[in-house]
Amino acid sequence: MHADEQVPRIYDLVYHEMYTPGGCLTEAGWLRIGYRVVGEFQTKLLILHDRPHNRKRPSEDPYSPDEVAALRHRLADSEYPSDEDRRLLSRLDLACQVTWCNLYPEDAVVPITTPTQSEAWNLLSGLWKCGSHHEQFIFGGQDEETGEKWCFTAGGKISYDWNIVRHKQGIEYLGVKRGEFTRIIDIDLDRHSAAVPSKDHLRMVLDTLRSLQENMPWASPHVSNINPRNGSCHVTMYLPKAIPVAQARLVVDDTRSGCPWLEGVEIYPDNCPQFILPLRRDKVTVIDKVLTPCVKAWKKVELPGQKRKKGRKPQKVRREYMAMDAAAYWAWINDSERKACDLVLVEVELKKAYRGLADDIGPSKSERKIKGRTATKNADRQEGGVKFKGRCAQTLVDFFRGGDGDASVMSTVMLRTLCNAEGMDRDDAVACTHELLGMRPEFREKPAADRPKLSRMIDATADAIWNDNGYQHDPLGSLAI
Repeated sequence: MHADEQVPRIYDLVYHEMYTPGGCLTEAGWLRIGYRVVGEFQTKLLILHDRPHNRKRPSEDPYSPDEVAALRHRLADSEYPSDEDRRLLSRLDLACQVTWCNLYPEDAVVPITTPTQSEAWNLLSGLWKCGSHHEQFIFGGQDEETGEKWCFTAGGKISYDWNIVRHKQGIEYLGVKRGEFTRIIDIDLDRHSAAVPSKDHLRMVLDTLRSLQENMPWASPHVSNINPRNGSCHVTMYLPKAIPVAQARLVVDDTRSGCPWLEGVEIYPDNCPQFILPLRRDKVTVIDKVLTPCVKAWKKVELPGQKRKKGRKPQKVRREYMAMDAAAYWAWINDSERKACDLVLVEVELKKAYRGLADDIGPSKSERKIKGRTATKNADRQEGGVKFKGRCAQTLVDFFRGGDGDASVMSTVMLRTLCNAEGMDRDDAVACTHELLGMRPEFREKPAADRPKLSRMIDATADAIWNDNGYQHDPLGSLAI
């Protein structure tokens, strides 16, 4: 053999984590504790999945979780599998239920001083998931055509893998469910569709931040996920280490005692069972500066106009987009000498979000207490859960200016208003509704022809309204808008 020829590496595979060599971790394991892999791996660790795990199409039917658990138990009893278990591993591999992870020794890693954007997102993902529910999490988004919001819980009936990249790209947002431990305390200061007056909301946010910066500066309190349409936001804090939820509730009790205006406000992990991750692309985060999408990144998108062919994946191309600066966010929350969250910037961003919205369109706190459950049930019966009686015009104006609401529900109300109150003919009313929808940010650069699902719904609703007032049980009695 020539001197310049390399001898192929020979290493023993690790079939169970109990037999992992000392000081060896996966790349993700080293990253979680703040190290970057720079050397070669020493061996590989077998990971068995209860269900098909990757995007490859399995060539065999998946095995049940009980069979996989039994195999794990047998592998734990012996360092190497039997011939029968080796054959079973081959079939599990064809069913996409096997993954091999590289294990790196200590001399193959170095401490991370300044993380890259990719490393920062993975570090934050580990921080957010630390101690949360080990099986369930939430994911949601918004339909591009109708503007309708959706949210699901993964881990139960819905099989879905956690992917922080999709949160980064803004395709969907992710959130964690309350588990046994937590490193996060998050205060949800929602305006509830402007039911909380802007002055009261602004004072509540700023007073909460001042109190937390004075009493808990080590928790890096800051404002995250400011909704640019109405000013709803979160005040997020990070604990130095994961603590039991019962202990975290004591911290929340101390926070409420120092901020009595937070009585009844949803706080994770106390009376709020879930936490939406910060750094959403459609929201604004404020630390010592304002964080908006500013980092160049790339994602794969499908080419438009493709014909779907059975057994073939659609062709995708790379497209540039702007992502949130995760490295700056990670550096700030881990800097012991960081500058406090800038209250002036918070006030400026909230006032931008309040601009153009009406205040006090909802009942006061005392009125909500008096009406109680009856008022809640009556509100739920109404279309889309929104009250229109006595303030229909104002609610529509707020929606078309960018406020919260369902596009299909609001379009129906608008069509009924134009028909019954304004006496407009059908075609003009449909055109007017599309024009008003174009004022909203998600439809501003998308003409009616590019949102066919919503357009078909509007046409069908218009036909129903102009024919028999929209399938009303009492068409004449329901003409009062």
